[in-house]
Amino acid sequence: MSAPRPIASGDTFSYSGSLSQTYAQSAPCPQPTSTTSASISVNVTDTATTAPGGGAASTSTAVETDTYPTQTSTTTTAQLLQISGSKLLLYSTNSSDGFGNSIQTTYNTAQEIDDLGTGGTWSNTDPSGSVSETLADGGAIARTIATDGSYTDTQTYAGGGKATINVNGVATGNTLDGSGSYVFAGVTFAYLAPSGGSITLDITSPSGNKSRTFPAWFTVPGSGGYITDSFADNGSKPFDARCSVPPAIGTSGTQVVETYNVLDPILGYTETRTTTTYDVAGWGPACVVIADTLKSYYDYSQDTTRIDYQSTTGQPNSVNAIDETLSVQSGACGAGGNPPCAQLRRADNAQPVSPVAVAGRIAAIEHQRDVERAKRMAALRAFALHFVHQGALR
Repeated sequence: MSAPRPIASGDTFSYSGSLSQTYAQSAPCPQPTSTTSASISVNVTDTATTAPGGGAASTSTAVETDTYPTQTSTTTTAQLLQISGSKLLLYSTNSSDGFGNSIQTTYNTAQEIDDLGTGGTWSNTDPSGSVSETLADGGAIARTIATDGSYTDTQTYAGGGKATINVNGVATGNTLDGSGSYVFAGVTFAYLAPSGGSITLDITSPSGNKSRTFPAWFTVPGSGGYITDSFADNGSKPFDARCSVPPAIGTSGTQVVETYNVLDPILGYTETRTTTTYDVAGWGPACVVIADTLKSYYDYSQDTTRIDYQSTTGQPNSVNAIDETLSVQSGACGAGGNPPCAQLRRADNAQPVSPVAVAGRIAAIEHQRDVERAKRMAALRAFALHFVHQGALR
C-alpha cells in the first residue's frame, strides 16, 4: 500500500465542483455564443470484484449530479479497474443517465489510466473494443472499434430501419486514409479520402445522385490512428487555483495530465479532452480540471437551403467546449476511519484502486459526448430520408 494513489474496496469519497459549457456556431447560420453553467456533486464508491482475466479487481461507481438553473441531470458510471504491478488498468465502463440512455464500453486491451510507480509518460496505443448503447428514444447502437480507431457502426432506429457507418482502416480491412461511408434506406454517403486539399462526398440513392466537394478539414492520421490517448506524470505540483480542496487534505499533489483526441471523418468532428488531476496519498485525485472541446465540421440540421452543409472554409461550423473542475471534500475508509485510507492496514487484503471515475475517464462528459454522437446519427437519418424525397431537386 506504499503507492501514492491507491484506494481500497469499501472506500467512499465525495466531490463538489462546477461546470461551464460554451457553444459557438459560425455556420451555416451564425448564432450568438451561449454559455450554461452548473454546480456538480460526485459520490464515488469502490467495491471488490474480479477482473476479466482473473485476480482481484474493483468496481468504482461514480454518481454525478449536475444542477443547472432550470434542470438537474444525473449520470451513474461503473468502471471495472485493477492494479497490475504499478499500473491502474480500466477494462470496461457502464454509464446511464436519468433520461433513459445507457452505454457500455468494453476494451479488448485494458487501458492504463494511471501509473502508481515511478510515473513518467505513457500512452494507450490500442483503443479497440466494443460499444453498446440503448437510447432514450428506443433506438440502439452497436459499434466495433479497431486498433487504429477505425470502426463499424450499426444503429437501429426506433422509427424503423438500420444505418451503418464504416470508417476505413483495420475495422474494414482497408487502408486508413480518412475515407468511409454512411448507408441508410438505399442512400449511400461515400466520403472519399482527402486529396489535393479537398474532400468529395458522393451521394447515391434511388432518386438520384449528387457530389459535394469542400475543403479538407483534417489530415490523415499517422500511426496513431483516429484515437490517441497519452499521459504525463509531472510530479508534485500546487493544486490548480480553481480547485477548492479543504486545507486539511493538502495544497499540492502528483500532477497527472491526460490528453485524449478523437477524429471522426464521417460524422465530421474532432474532440480533444485534457484532464489534469492532482493526486494526494490516501485520497487519490483531490483536484481535477477537465477541458473538453468538440469541433463540428458537418451540419445536417436542414435549416438552410441545402439539406446538408459541410464547412466551406476548412474551419469548424461550431465549437462546443466544456470546462469542469472537481475538488474532493470528504471520504470514508472501507476498513473504518477517515482518509488517508492508503495508510491503513487492510485485514481483507482488498485490491487497491483509485477513484479515477472522476478523473481521466470523467463519467458525465464521456456519456454526454456519446449521446451527442447518437444525435448526429439521427440527423444523418433525417438527411437520408429527405434526400430520397427531394434530393434530386437540390
